Amino acid sequence: MRTRWLYLAMGTMSLMLGSAATVEAQPPVNYNYLRAYQHFAGSRYSYRVLYSSVPGSGSATVAPFFYQSQYIEPAFSRQRIMPHGYSRFDVIPGSGGTTMTPFGFSTYYVPGFTSGFYVPHRW
Repeated sequence: MRTRWLYLAMGTMSLMLGSAATVEAQPPVNYNYLRAYQHFAGSRYSYRVLYSSVPGSGSATVAPFFYQSQYIEPAFSRQRIMPHGYSRFDVIPGSGGTTMTPFGFSTYYVPGFTSGFYVPHRW
């Protein structure tokens, strides 16, 4: 009789823990960005610019003895095709988070950075 209760308790716990796990899929395709990029890359104009931005995001988890938060800063990208070359400028987002328990407190921050390059056009 005790083993039946033990198996029942273990089965219930495994179902509870198994349902808590989540799987994240790929982000949905942004058709507006794809259309804009196709227009940017295939346009016949001599000066073309494509701006792209991604908003920041964050999440928080709160429990009676636990708090955790995470965030990602906004990102930005600019691409230009000009008669004298191609340039690109990107702002890579930073990220951070906080964890608090009754036993301690920790926080982290990874700073973002910028990246850019220019490729001259040779005739």
